[in-house]
Amino acid sequence: MPLLHEDRLFPAEASTRDISKRLYATVRGLPIVIEGLWGLTFGNGGRGGRPETLYFTAGPDDEGHGLFGSLSPVRSLNQDDQGNEDNNSQ
Repeated sequence: MPLLHEDRLFPAEASTRDISKRLYATVRGLPIVIEGLWGLTFGNGGRGGRPETLYFTAGPDDEGHGLFGSLSPVRSLNQDDQGNEDNNSQ
């Protein structure tokens, strides 16, 4: 039996949760598209960020705006900061 409810990442309010779930079902599996992408790099494990995080810069709206962002994997809530299973969290 899972320790966490499958809806835990969606809003608590029922109508908003239903809309969110339908939206997620629509976009799940689609590629991530970043308009005006300038650069991509993974962190270096030091001051350059976490090695499992992909950092990007972009200039959306015909480079009218500057954007710095990151994409990180979702880790299990039962994992510690090194990705090891944490059996003490139950």
